[in-house]
Amino acid sequence: MSAPEGSPEDGQTVAEAIAAFQRRSAGAIQPPGSRWLRIAVGPLVFPVPDPGWMAWHDAHHVALAAGTDLRGEARVSIVDLQRRPPSPLIALLSAGSVGIALICWPRWTLAEWRRARGRRTLYHVPLPTLMAMTVAEARAEMGEETGAG
Repeated sequence: MSAPEGSPEDGQTVAEAIAAFQRRSAGAIQPPGSRWLRIAVGPLVFPVPDPGWMAWHDAHHVALAAGTDLRGEARVSIVDLQRRPPSPLIALLSAGSVGIALICWPRWTLAEWRRARGRRTLYHVPLPTLMAMTVAEARAEMGEETGAG
């Protein structure tokens, strides 16, 4: 299951939910204060520069109740790819995670692609506004009725 343990409550603010999400992932993707991300592909870990959109990316994780495992990353990446990613690096990383998921779980990936039609990203929401939203409001902004999936 790709939903992280302790999925966010609808009434939590996005900022609170991201803080809890980051505590659970213990800096697995981005160590605190780092300008580099650690992208793990199996046992291999690749450092890539932070494109500057991690708060929005993490907000997508909490709004979709998507973990940091490959399915969770692919779930967020599918929405990115169906809309315009905010940077070429995010487009490349998203294509990579969806491509790997397509090889590992083709039926799940195609079903998730269909399910994600009509969802929106949160990249257009100013960061202070996004952090003050509740998780339920972020889900609604994305066109996601529930984080379960």
